[in-house]
Amino acid sequence: MDVTDLFRFFGFPAISRDFSEFLSSHGIEDRPSFNSETGNLFENMELPDSGFSLQFVMPREYEEDFGPAREPDGMTLSQIYIFLIPEGRYRSYTGKLPAVLPAPLTPDACVGAFGIPDFVRDEDDNFGQPNTIEYTWDRVGELSIFVRFSKTPQVAKEVVINPAKK
Repeated sequence: MDVTDLFRFFGFPAISRDFSEFLSSHGIEDRPSFNSETGNLFENMELPDSGFSLQFVMPREYEEDFGPAREPDGMTLSQIYIFLIPEGRYRSYTGKLPAVLPAPLTPDACVGAFGIPDFVRDEDDNFGQPNTIEYTWDRVGELSIFVRFSKTPQVAKEVVINPAKK
């Protein structure tokens, strides 16, 4: 499965008919649901063998960041987290990357394609991932894009795609 196939499901719960059928056609039977015991407003669907994970949130949390959910019932797809190099139990994603991403995927190429980032975090501390720099663009067309690069060598490690922030 290519992550680009999932963009059309932003704002839909995994239990919606079309999204559920799509997931089932790729052998994914898990459907995130709100757990009232924990009160957790988000849930991750981890697909480590595919090199990415999906984040689902409650519709009201989705609306706060991205606008109204396209269907109001159930945990709503809000994020695709792509691992470009192996990390922990995640393999490298080998599918098609979103066409909006520049090639090669470097900080300079991203700034050239998307403009000045809305947020930059330089991680040379003990709070994040040392020797990394993170760039976030809140609105690239209909998407929000986050890229984490290692500094030495300058390699893209992860890409996170959300709907564009409202």
